[in-house]
Amino acid sequence: IGISSTSLIVEVSSERHAPRCCKCGVESITKSIWFLIVVWHQLVAFPSIVNATVNTKTNVLDNASINSKEIVLNSENNFVTGSEKISHNSYGANYGGFAGSGNESKQHITANSEVNIGKAAKLNASDSIRIDANTIYNLSNKVLSKGAGVGIHPYCTADNDLTINNLVTTAEKSELFTDGIDADINIGTYNDYNANLESKAEVQGSAGGSTKSTSSFALNNTNKVDISGSIKSYHDVNIYTNKDSEGKNSKIYTNLSSEAYTKSLISWSTDAILKNNSKRNNYINVNSTGSVESVRHATLYAAQSAEKYDLSAKE
Repeated sequence: IGISSTSLIVEVSSERHAPRCCKCGVESITKSIWFLIVVWHQLVAFPSIVNATVNTKTNVLDNASINSKEIVLNSENNFVTGSEKISHNSYGANYGGFAGSGNESKQHITANSEVNIGKAAKLNASDSIRIDANTIYNLSNKVLSKGAGVGIHPYCTADNDLTINNLVTTAEKSELFTDGIDADINIGTYNDYNANLESKAEVQGSAGGSTKSTSSFALNNTNKVDISGSIKSYHDVNIYTNKDSEGKNSKIYTNLSSEAYTKSLISWSTDAILKNNSKRNNYINVNSTGSVESVRHATLYAAQSAEKYDLSAKE
């Protein structure tokens, strides 16, 4: 018996063009407003914003029972933001005199993946029981702002904030039981992350100008297995966080870059800012009403995955 719940893929991309201003040659992909103060033109792009919450659950309710040779319970969030088909999520440019332009793309995402075994629920398998709560994402957020002329100030921000929770719980008086000779009980919480986050601001061919680019990434990731019922196997019990039920390590890759260039006769300022704040929590709790029994081996492993970061700030 296999029971699974999988979130829909969320793909978000935006490419909107505003008309060119005949006076100062201003063009922006995101909707923009501009105003004149003495001889200073200011183009402010309304930010491109993604706010998404994804909740995916597989629940075995109170007093329910499942009997089979093999039982598989799975909950998985799988989402994509941005698109490889476009070069940038947000793009803006202005050309003229004494002008500033700003572009901002925000992606704030919360994803919860859960498998819950209810109170007094019973799962009995003669072969194996496998339970997984997983999150897979491919995150892209690229922002570009550029300009040329006299007194040009392009600036841009790529702001990314993610909360990812993977959770497996067994309630009081619940039972997970395998009675086969080689029948294992395997539980895992797994992550597969790929994030490509870039911001770039540049001035080209200016008599005077400044730039500012900011890329930020904040990730709060919790993987948790909480046991308040009984888990018993005539073979092995393997319980993991940050691994899947077969013991495969999570894959986490983040490319975060911020670039600012001022190619002008006089450069007022050039700022490339990089912010990375990641928190990862991995818990396995066997509570006072919980028990884990195996004839052979019992492995409880709260693991930190091998993470790869490419961080770059260039001026």
